[in-house]
Order: sequence, then structure tokens, then C-alpha cells
Amino acid sequence: MATTDSQARDFAKQALRGQVDKGGAPLVAHALRMAQQFRSAHIRVVALLHDVLEDSTATLEGTTLTGPDGTVLELTSIQ
Repeated sequence: MATTDSQARDFAKQALRGQVDKGGAPLVAHALRMAQQFRSAHIRVVALLHDVLEDSTATLEGTTLTGPDGTVLELTSIQ
């Protein structure tokens, strides 16, 4: 089963709960804005989760994220 936007959004909200950006806005708001810019469900899921690995203690160890066509999404952090 594919990871949905809703599942990715819930995961991001939980992982980033209580964190704020430099302007004081909830950090997850940035991910939500990014996701709205894309039509591709694959890209929306990545957009929703892109800050989770960088800005939280959450890991994807033991978690499988699959795209709409059943492929596993690999999230890469660019430093």
C-alpha cells in the first residue's frame, strides 16, 4: 500500500511537534507549504518529510515509505 499524503503529514506533524522556525511559526508549516506546490504524490510525500530527518529525532529505521506505484521512496538529506 502506498504511503499517502495524509500519512506523511501525520508523521511530520508528530515528529516536528512543538518546533518552530526562526520566525516563530510551526516548523511543519514549511513542509505543508512545500507539499502544496507539487502534483506528484511521490514528491508531496518527500516534501512533507524533508525536514523530519534533519530537524527531529525521528528516524525511518524500521519504517517503509512507498510511493503510489509501490516503489520505496528514498529520502536523502543534502548537507
